[in-house]
Amino acid sequence: MSYRPIRREKEKMAQSHPPEKKKFHSSSQVSFVVVTITLLILTLAMFGDVLFSAGDTVLSKPHTDLFDQFACWREFGFNQLRNGNLALWNPHIFSGVPFLGGFQSALLYPLNVLFLIFPLAKAINFSIALHVFLIGVFMYLWAYYRRLHPLACLLSSVLLMFCGAHFMHIQAGHLPHLCTMTWAPLVFLSIDGFFEKRSPGWSLLGMFAVAMQILAGYPQHVFYTAVAAGVYSLLCLWKADKRVLVAAGLAGMYAGASALAAVQLFPGIHVAGESIRSFGLPYEFDFKVSFPPENLVTFLSP
Repeated sequence: MSYRPIRREKEKMAQSHPPEKKKFHSSSQVSFVVVTITLLILTLAMFGDVLFSAGDTVLSKPHTDLFDQFACWREFGFNQLRNGNLALWNPHIFSGVPFLGGFQSALLYPLNVLFLIFPLAKAINFSIALHVFLIGVFMYLWAYYRRLHPLACLLSSVLLMFCGAHFMHIQAGHLPHLCTMTWAPLVFLSIDGFFEKRSPGWSLLGMFAVAMQILAGYPQHVFYTAVAAGVYSLLCLWKADKRVLVAAGLAGMYAGASALAAVQLFPGIHVAGESIRSFGLPYEFDFKVSFPPENLVTFLSP
């Protein structure tokens, strides 16, 4: 008996598989486009009336940090930048205080180019809406990479966009918080990608995401993300091979990000050494303003 016809049939069947693979990739791209449009529609539905209004309405409550602090800082810093000056010093507070080194000025954050293009109120609103949209997109990419169903990925995106831990910073006027938190899902996506592919591209993506966090203006959230990423990486390393090599690659993400954002880190570290907090605070004061343990319940019911 000859087996050649059978082999030929198998070869024909094998040749029919690549189109299915291409179809899978095309369906993934279609899903991403559909989800992106959906998240954009949700963002516009939430903020559109303010984004495209003719007045100077701002997405925040009056007498919050946005009105009392960040709006003034954005106006001063980017007016100076528009005139060709990088504001290292703010002479309008007391006898003057460091400005660039304070991190929250966020003068070097690329997405803050909005403040060079639009009037102040419009730039603030577009910045808030953009970062709410971006955190949803990044969450979708991470969830999809984790092989969740597209609907589950979409749900995770919407939940993160509008959850209390993120969305309530709009009401409080915490602009740097929003901007910094936005990049966290991309950090975790890069960690997963590096564990699976061991590709330098994923490490570069992680460097970019962490650098954007640093430049966005709220170093506390950079620290929180780093702690969570460290714990997450240790759990992944437990089952990984070539652990030393993988750990070095993951550490390289933060080392590379520090180099990319050094122009912000060096002034910030220098200014931190001049802060009263660098000399320590009395225990009574620390305890008075520390996080109450009973507030942990807000993780379950904001």
